[in-house]
Amino acid sequence: MHMAAALKTPLIALFGPSKLEHWRPWQSTGETIWAGDYAEIPHPDHIKTDTQQRYLSAIPVDAVFHAAKRYLTQ
Repeated sequence: MHMAAALKTPLIALFGPSKLEHWRPWQSTGETIWAGDYAEIPHPDHIKTDTQQRYLSAIPVDAVFHAAKRYLTQ
């Protein structure tokens, strides 16, 4: 993701409970989709890593599909 952003390659970045201000591509040609827009997710400082819960599943497939379609049809 960071290499694509550095090379100004369009990308779709999917994020769960992360600090977007620290980890999102800063100069990307693309889109960032955050799981917190679709479901309640814990604050990044309160994630329990000893669980099977993965919050990216909160992002609907349609959201990713439509984002990809927007870039593929340009």
